[in-house]
Amino acid sequence: MEIAKKMKEEDIPASTIFIDYHYWGKYGTGSHRFDETLFPDVPSMLDSLHNVYDMKVVLTMWPCFKPGIPNYNEMSQKGYILEGAKAIDGYIYDTFNPNAAKMYWDKVSSLVDLNIDGWFLDGPEPDHVASYLPLNTYAGPAQKVRNVYPLVHASHFYEGITKARPGIRPYMLTRCAWASQQKWGTAVWSGDIPTTFAELQTQVAAGLNFTATGIPYWTTDIGGYSGGDPSKKDYQELFVRWFQYGTFCPVFRCHGRRYPGDTKAPNELWAYGPEVQRICTDLIKLRYRLLPYIYTLSGKVTHEHYTPMRLLAFDFAYDQNVLDCKDQFMYGPALLVCPVLEAGATSRSVYLPQGCTWVDFWTGAIYQGGTTITAEAPLDKMPLFVKSGSIIPYYTSVEKNINVDVPLEIHVFGGENASFNLYEDDGETLKYKNGNYSIIPFKWNDRTKEFIVGERIGDYAVKDRDLIIKLKGKDVIKRIKYSGKEIKVILK
Repeated sequence: MEIAKKMKEEDIPASTIFIDYHYWGKYGTGSHRFDETLFPDVPSMLDSLHNVYDMKVVLTMWPCFKPGIPNYNEMSQKGYILEGAKAIDGYIYDTFNPNAAKMYWDKVSSLVDLNIDGWFLDGPEPDHVASYLPLNTYAGPAQKVRNVYPLVHASHFYEGITKARPGIRPYMLTRCAWASQQKWGTAVWSGDIPTTFAELQTQVAAGLNFTATGIPYWTTDIGGYSGGDPSKKDYQELFVRWFQYGTFCPVFRCHGRRYPGDTKAPNELWAYGPEVQRICTDLIKLRYRLLPYIYTLSGKVTHEHYTPMRLLAFDFAYDQNVLDCKDQFMYGPALLVCPVLEAGATSRSVYLPQGCTWVDFWTGAIYQGGTTITAEAPLDKMPLFVKSGSIIPYYTSVEKNINVDVPLEIHVFGGENASFNLYEDDGETLKYKNGNYSIIPFKWNDRTKEFIVGERIGDYAVKDRDLIIKLKGKDVIKRIKYSGKEIKVILK
């Protein structure tokens, strides 16, 4: 609550706060309840976080039970615990056994009733491999099925949550995944990783490889799980560079580390000093202003099987120079993201793919594709470029929700024809599956300089919109009121 209050006072937007493990306190791992000495009034806490601070709440969940607690005893007596397969201070349940899975979910249901918004599925590998592999599971030897444990575990959560809250989208973040896990709607973070520039380099490549498998929602612990001293310049630099990368990951999150007995340094932005706080707050605000663009990418994931974080080869397969690129990527169709991955660097080499021109996001400078440039990269700027023939919608102010009645800025990057289909729905329910969403088509004719806002498609009713259309680099601005019917404007 103190952190939520401070975030609001410091004008640092945040959508979600995570309650990590040890909330069970004296009751033990797998008790699936809050220790009231640590959390004396959970309903009031959740009500304040939801309604005063406008935050969702995500709670960590483990697939294990501490020996001796009632839940462990009950499941162990039924043979539902993989005895000896350790996780934290307990042993994991046999997720492959449908009866064990049902009992596990029955134990979780008391937390579901609390109006918690999302679930942080930790330790689903299982993580203590040596204790797990000698065992036999309901599905056969652990060596045979170990890799699919997170897939099966996530499926139980998805099915349980959607049954308990029919019509409401579940949110699940898991530490591990297996092929096809996107079926269960899970976002995935890369686990408990070191805090070094070398690891940041690894994470960029790992994320690209991971999303290329078809699982679209990837994230890391910004700054590394193990953390560092936020008063030290070297860690401040790493944190900022990681934060810049994280701003353009499909899921944007920084992993805090405060729990009883924690000896690690605080991880909130104000712990890093005013310069880092300013840089990172500006990035957060940019992320929220870009939400119409980002949410449209999520709509494309669902409706078109799209991948927001994209290997350059996805979009420029004809360019041999991008086929082994590990440190640049596209975020959607418009943005070329070039993280800074070396300590002390104030510039980096950037390859601009062939077939188009590229606009520096920060300065507006234009570069030819098929060239390598040295891009300036002071601490507060990560090289970021926009592909010619792009349309990017922004909120005119920082907004944390998609259903807000604020004007949209539509930034048009010319040089070639462009199109973008703005996607909107209610952001909460599963009604989109039945066509309850809206698409507003945008088209740009580079020869005639005509911008068309097409007729709205879909059953989701949205209010009339104020649109501010900007032709980037030309200082041409047109303002229109859009009520769902086609409008054409000339930008010259």
